Amino acid sequence: MANMEYWIYLNGVPFTVDTVNNELQYGDRLHEPVSLNHLKDEGQFYSLLLNRSDNSLFTGMLHAAEENADVIRLVIPKVVFEERFWDNDAQINSINKMSYERDWNILAVNQPLFDRLNGNYPLIDIAGSEFVIDLRHRELQKYKSWDVRIDLDELYKNKLGQYEGFYDLKTQQICSSSKAIEAGAQNVVGIIIPEDTKLDPFVSAPGQGAAAMKFIAGHPVSALLVATILPASEMKSAQEMMKNQQNAKQPPVLKHDQTGKARRKGKRL
Repeated sequence: MANMEYWIYLNGVPFTVDTVNNELQYGDRLHEPVSLNHLKDEGQFYSLLLNRSDNSLFTGMLHAAEENADVIRLVIPKVVFEERFWDNDAQINSINKMSYERDWNILAVNQPLFDRLNGNYPLIDIAGSEFVIDLRHRELQKYKSWDVRIDLDELYKNKLGQYEGFYDLKTQQICSSSKAIEAGAQNVVGIIIPEDTKLDPFVSAPGQGAAAMKFIAGHPVSALLVATILPASEMKSAQEMMKNQQNAKQPPVLKHDQTGKARRKGKRL
């Protein structure tokens, strides 16, 4: 990691990992570091208890502490304390996924997540151009060109929660009607953008604190996503959704009866 400081969240509480001295240090630096020698060795893992009321650690695994309703058990794989672990995003994401699935209550912070926690928005590549993902405002903004924006609500959501639509490579705008697609036919392609949990799990996470960090452990932040580009003719589901939406906006059809008077189609109540 470029920041040269390794971070891990234990039930939503930030700690730094000292791989040289084999210690855990509270993120606020106000507490004494916790040595690995004080953790319970369980083969490939260390375990300890954390009191959620004051974030204090029980490293001796005291029986009295385990009976406290505010105390939870934490499991930390030993590999977390190896320098090489922090240079491998795939390995970090793998450990986080296991934590999410097995309730270890830990979240190792790789560079993309570190950047996101420090206020940097994630990016997505659309046909060779990078866009900043602003999920709170439901839009994608072209990187360093804020006048070019894509409204996510102009796209159609498929059954997987992905966004589908038609994109003009020349104007870098969404084509929201059949006429717009026909007008720029040579430049229009189909695009599929990942679902919200992949676009920005930081925003998609339910709740806050420990609950949010657990969710992020199972839904990693990506350094750069890439939208799928397809020929417009292959976007059958998006074409159908566009057709249905346009039909819904059409005014009621008027027909004439034998008297020549216009009447609305349908039964009279």
